[in-house]
Amino acid sequence: TALPIYRVEERIREQKENLRCEKEQAESADLMLKKEIEEKERLLLALKQSGGCKRDAAKLLGIGKSTLYNKLKAYGLGK
Repeated sequence: TALPIYRVEERIREQKENLRCEKEQAESADLMLKKEIEEKERLLLALKQSGGCKRDAAKLLGIGKSTLYNKLKAYGLGK
């Protein structure tokens, strides 16, 4: 049986809203990934500039040493 036109329009609106939400989620995930990559690069650069000294790298980044250790561990860059 054919759907009444108002039901078809309702479904179209729902599908458009779902697509809009999916697009926003994808853009948000992409932005988060870019920020993560940038943070990893900053961590590695600070470590390089400090000759591998984590205390000095943390100072360069303006964060505590334990924060640096936690970030390195979270990104799999520890040791």
